[in-house]
Amino acid sequence: MSDILIVDDNEDIRELFTLILEDEDYSVVGVKSGEDAINLLERGEKFKLILMDVTLGTGMTGIETSRKIKSNPAWRDIPIIAITGLMCKNIENAVTSNECDAILNKPVDDDTLIEVVRRYT
Repeated sequence: MSDILIVDDNEDIRELFTLILEDEDYSVVGVKSGEDAINLLERGEKFKLILMDVTLGTGMTGIETSRKIKSNPAWRDIPIIAITGLMCKNIENAVTSNECDAILNKPVDDDTLIEVVRRYT
Protein backbone atom coordinates (compact mmCIF):
# COMPACT_ATOMS: atom_id res chain seq x y z
CA MET A 1 0.00 0.00 0.00
CA SER A 2 1.25 3.45 -0.91
CA ASP A 3 0.31 6.32 1.31
CA ILE A 4 -0.50 8.94 -1.31
CA LEU A 5 -1.60 9.09 -4.93
CA ILE A 6 -0.83 12.35 -6.72
CA VAL A 7 -2.91 12.96 -9.84
CA ASP A 8 -1.57 15.93 -11.79
CA ASP A 9 -0.79 16.41 -15.48
CA ASN A 10 2.13 18.69 -14.58
CA GLU A 11 5.20 16.50 -14.08
CA ASP A 12 7.05 19.25 -12.17
CA ILE A 13 4.27 19.46 -9.58
CA ARG A 14 4.13 15.67 -9.22
CA GLU A 15 7.88 15.57 -8.68
CA LEU A 16 7.86 18.50 -6.22
CA PHE A 17 5.02 17.05 -4.12
CA THR A 18 6.70 13.64 -4.21
CA LEU A 19 9.99 15.06 -2.92
CA ILE A 20 8.27 17.03 -0.15
CA LEU A 21 6.17 14.07 0.99
CA GLU A 22 8.91 11.46 0.72
CA ASP A 23 11.03 13.70 2.98
CA GLU A 24 8.19 13.23 5.51
CA ASP A 25 8.45 9.42 5.07
CA TYR A 26 5.32 9.02 2.96
CA SER A 27 5.20 6.49 0.13
CA VAL A 28 4.01 8.31 -3.00
CA VAL A 29 2.80 7.32 -6.47
CA GLY A 30 2.19 9.95 -9.14
CA VAL A 31 0.12 9.73 -12.31
CA LYS A 32 -0.75 12.27 -15.02
CA SER A 33 -4.44 11.55 -15.63
CA GLY A 34 -7.71 10.60 -14.03
CA GLU A 35 -7.80 7.50 -16.19
CA ASP A 36 -4.39 6.43 -14.83
CA ALA A 37 -5.66 6.92 -11.28
CA ILE A 38 -8.78 4.83 -11.92
CA ASN A 39 -6.66 2.11 -13.56
CA LEU A 40 -4.44 1.88 -10.46
CA LEU A 41 -7.47 1.58 -8.19
CA GLU A 42 -9.09 -1.01 -10.45
CA ARG A 43 -5.88 -3.07 -10.28
CA GLY A 44 -6.27 -3.12 -6.51
CA GLU A 45 -3.74 -0.47 -5.52
CA LYS A 46 -4.60 1.03 -2.12
CA PHE A 47 -3.99 4.59 -0.99
CA LYS A 48 -4.59 6.49 2.24
CA LEU A 49 -5.03 9.83 0.41
CA ILE A 50 -5.37 11.22 -3.11
CA LEU A 51 -4.12 14.67 -4.11
CA MET A 52 -6.16 15.55 -7.20
CA ASP A 53 -5.45 18.38 -9.62
CA VAL A 54 -8.79 19.86 -10.60
CA THR A 55 -7.93 20.77 -14.20
CA LEU A 56 -6.22 17.74 -15.71
CA GLY A 57 -5.03 18.36 -19.29
CA THR A 58 -6.76 15.52 -21.12
CA GLY A 59 -9.54 13.03 -20.49
CA MET A 60 -11.50 13.24 -17.25
CA THR A 61 -11.15 16.34 -15.11
CA GLY A 62 -10.07 16.00 -11.51
CA ILE A 63 -13.65 16.59 -10.36
CA GLU A 64 -14.97 13.88 -12.71
CA THR A 65 -12.28 11.51 -11.48
CA SER A 66 -13.08 12.32 -7.85
CA ARG A 67 -16.78 11.75 -8.52
CA LYS A 68 -16.04 8.33 -10.05
CA ILE A 69 -13.80 7.36 -7.11
CA LYS A 70 -16.34 8.47 -4.51
CA SER A 71 -19.15 6.59 -6.30
CA ASN A 72 -17.34 3.26 -5.89
CA PRO A 73 -17.95 1.64 -2.47
CA ALA A 74 -14.46 0.13 -2.50
CA TRP A 75 -12.81 3.54 -2.83
CA ARG A 76 -15.28 6.03 -1.39
CA ASP A 77 -13.52 6.31 1.99
CA ILE A 78 -10.21 7.48 0.46
CA PRO A 79 -9.90 11.20 1.23
CA ILE A 80 -9.41 13.33 -1.87
CA ILE A 81 -7.81 16.76 -1.66
CA ALA A 82 -8.59 18.98 -4.66
CA ILE A 83 -5.64 21.08 -5.79
CA THR A 84 -6.32 24.09 -7.96
CA GLY A 85 -4.88 27.36 -9.14
CA LEU A 86 -8.33 28.79 -9.73
CA MET A 87 -11.15 28.88 -7.25
CA CYS A 88 -14.66 28.89 -8.63
CA LYS A 89 -18.16 27.81 -7.66
CA ASN A 90 -17.82 24.38 -9.36
CA ILE A 91 -14.80 23.52 -7.23
CA GLU A 92 -16.45 24.73 -4.05
CA ASN A 93 -19.56 22.71 -4.97
CA ALA A 94 -17.46 19.59 -5.52
CA VAL A 95 -16.10 19.81 -2.01
CA THR A 96 -19.45 20.55 -0.39
CA SER A 97 -21.08 17.68 -2.31
CA ASN A 98 -18.48 15.25 -0.93
CA GLU A 99 -16.62 14.63 -4.19
CA CYS A 100 -13.52 16.03 -2.50
CA ASP A 101 -12.70 16.34 1.18
CA ALA A 102 -10.74 19.60 1.08
CA ILE A 103 -9.18 22.14 -1.28
CA LEU A 104 -5.59 23.36 -1.54
CA ASN A 105 -4.94 26.47 -3.63
CA LYS A 106 -1.85 26.63 -5.84
CA PRO A 107 0.79 27.60 -5.22
CA VAL A 108 0.90 25.25 -2.23
CA ASP A 109 3.68 25.88 0.25
CA ASP A 110 5.49 22.91 1.77
CA ASP A 111 4.19 23.39 5.31
CA THR A 112 0.55 23.64 4.20
CA LEU A 113 0.88 20.53 2.04
CA ILE A 114 2.42 18.53 4.90
CA GLU A 115 -0.18 19.79 7.38
CA VAL A 116 -3.12 18.78 5.17
CA VAL A 117 -1.60 15.40 4.32
CA ARG A 118 -1.03 14.65 8.01
CA ARG A 119 -4.62 15.62 8.80
CA TYR A 120 -6.04 13.13 6.27
CA THR A 121 -3.64 10.17 6.60
